[in-house]
Amino acid sequence: VVDHLLAVLLLVLLLGAAPLLEIDFENSSQVLGYLLCVPVFGLLLVGLGGLAWTAVIQLRPATQYGVFLCHHKGGAGGLCRLMKILVARHTSTGVFLDCDQLESLDFLFDVIRKSTKSVVVVLTPELLKRVWCAGEITTAWKNGITTVPLICDGFRPLSDEAQKMIPTLWTPQQKQILANYGVEIEAVNTAYGWIQHDLDSIDMPRFGHSAGTLPKKRAG
Repeated sequence: VVDHLLAVLLLVLLLGAAPLLEIDFENSSQVLGYLLCVPVFGLLLVGLGGLAWTAVIQLRPATQYGVFLCHHKGGAGGLCRLMKILVARHTSTGVFLDCDQLESLDFLFDVIRKSTKSVVVVLTPELLKRVWCAGEITTAWKNGITTVPLICDGFRPLSDEAQKMIPTLWTPQQKQILANYGVEIEAVNTAYGWIQHDLDSIDMPRFGHSAGTLPKKRAG
């Protein structure tokens, strides 16, 4: 685009300078000076336009995701991929799946806080032990994001004592990551109680269900 623009400006300059061949030197020098200002100011305007466009892109609201899938990849990676495919097939709702948004991994909590309408927490046996999942659940709780627990077979709610022991599984560096994003350990404990006991949940057998049965909704 810039090459084409420069070519056009050069053509305009040459066409404008052509009549100067027939006028006196003093006048031609003055007019030529004016003409030389055209490409300079043209490039300046192009640069300002580019900066303005960049600012508009940066300030424009981020993509809104209808669903953020909070999951443990080892326990429900395939299930979440299937869920995203099915949602895309039947609706236009955007679904955030972290493995498809590698450039946004440093901003996972910001995506939940600013760009997500609802969070689906796919509860598998190892999920509550994962530090990133803890941060996602806590961020959803702190910001009042609509959250739906999806209980997969094999998941068992934690006892109060086991729940309080979860942070001992994380390294100091992992705890610091949470702290850097404003996620306190006490808030994680509260959010875990919220996700396990306070919300209506849905049973989701990962390996299918028997004939005549469907996933069941549990009251929180």
